[in-house]
Amino acid sequence: MFEPAVGGHHGGYLRHLVHRWHETGQPGRLTLVCAPEALERYPEVAELMTGRASAAPVDAREIARWRELSTRRGRMSQAPTALYEWELLTRYGRRLGATRLLVMYLDRLLQVPVALGRRAPCPVAGIYFRPSFHYRALTGARAPLSERARGLRQHLLLWRALRNPTLETVYSLDPTIVPQVSRWPGRRAAIAALPDPVEVPERRSVERDPLRARLGIEPGRRMALLFGVLTARKGLYPLLEALPLLPDEAARGLAIVLAGPVGPGDQQALTAALARVRRDSPAQVVLQDGFVAETEAQDWFAAADVILAPYQRHVGSSGIVIRAAAAQRPLLASDYGLMGEQTRRHRLGLTVDAADPRALADALARLLRAPASTCDPAAMRAFAADNTPQAFADALLTPPR
Repeated sequence: MFEPAVGGHHGGYLRHLVHRWHETGQPGRLTLVCAPEALERYPEVAELMTGRASAAPVDAREIARWRELSTRRGRMSQAPTALYEWELLTRYGRRLGATRLLVMYLDRLLQVPVALGRRAPCPVAGIYFRPSFHYRALTGARAPLSERARGLRQHLLLWRALRNPTLETVYSLDPTIVPQVSRWPGRRAAIAALPDPVEVPERRSVERDPLRARLGIEPGRRMALLFGVLTARKGLYPLLEALPLLPDEAARGLAIVLAGPVGPGDQQALTAALARVRRDSPAQVVLQDGFVAETEAQDWFAAADVILAPYQRHVGSSGIVIRAAAAQRPLLASDYGLMGEQTRRHRLGLTVDAADPRALADALARLLRAPASTCDPAAMRAFAADNTPQAFADALLTPPR
C-alpha cells in the first residue's frame, strides 16, 4: 500500500485495510509505504503493524522533495509531482519485491505517468477519488466551460490510462462511472465500484432531548443539522439567506444547527450572516463551533429531524450522505454531481440548486411539512449497509478476476 500523504481520511482508510488483512488471514505480506511520521500520526494503524503487516517509511529527503513538488500551485505543477510520485512507487515496489501495488490516491498518477504509458515492476491498482467527466450526463445541466474542459481532459487521460498494461484495477468511489467506462474499447484494466467506508455504530437508542437541551434548542422546534467543517463550500451562506424566505410558521418551528469548526477564512462572514438571520427570521440558528468526536457523530444525526448538505458544486461523495441514510433522516442535498445522484437514486431526500436561496427555502419547507414523503427507509438502509469499512477493504484486497 502506497500512501505518502498524512491527514484527512488517510488514517481511517489504512486502519480499515490493515485490520481486514489480519482478519481474513490472506496469504502473503502487506507492507505500507508511508511518510516517516505516519505511524506517529496514526497510532491505531501502528498497533496493527504486526505479523504479516509492516511499514516501510519513505526516506525523509524523498518525502520532503515530494511535498515540495505537491505544494506548487497550478494544474501544470501536477505533472512533476505525479512523475516523482510514480518514481517513488516503483522504486519501493522493486525494493520490497512487491507482487501488487495498491495506491491509496490514484488521481494524479492516472493523469500523467499511467496515461503516458509508464510501467511498474508489478500490477498497479488504486482509488480514483474525483471523477467528474460524467456529471453533465447525471443531471443534463449545462456546465461552465472550465468544468467541461476539465471533464474532457479527465475522459481522455483515463481512456489512455486504462490501456496501460501495468494498470490492474481502478477502484472508483463514484459507482456511476463504472457502467460507462466498462464499455470503452481497448481497455486493459478493470474498473470497479468501491464502497465509501463510513464507520457508523450499530443502531442504538439515542436520547434526543439531552443533546437538544445542551444545544439550547427551543421546545417545539424541529432540528435541521449541517455537520462538518463550516466553510462557504458547504453552502453555509445560501442556506442562511434562505431562512428569511421561509413562511413564518415554518421558520418558527425550525432550529438550524451548524456543528463543526468554522473555517479560518469564514469567521467574519459567518458572524455577519448569523446576525442578519437573527434580525430577519424567527428561525433559531445554533452555532456549535468545534470538532465533534467521531464516537459521538452519529448521535447528532439521530437527534436531528433533517440533515442538510447544500454543498456548492462538490465533486465526489460525502460521509454525510451515508450517515443521514444510516440514521433514517431525510437529506436536503445539492442536485449537483454524485451527491445529488445518490440522493435521487436511493431516495434519501430532496435535491435542489444549492446556490439558490429561494429553492433551498422551498425544499426545506417541504421537508419540514412532510419529511416521510421525501425518502424511502428501506432504500436508505440498503444504501448505508453497502458502504461499510469491511466492504471497502474486501474490494481493495481482492483483485477482480
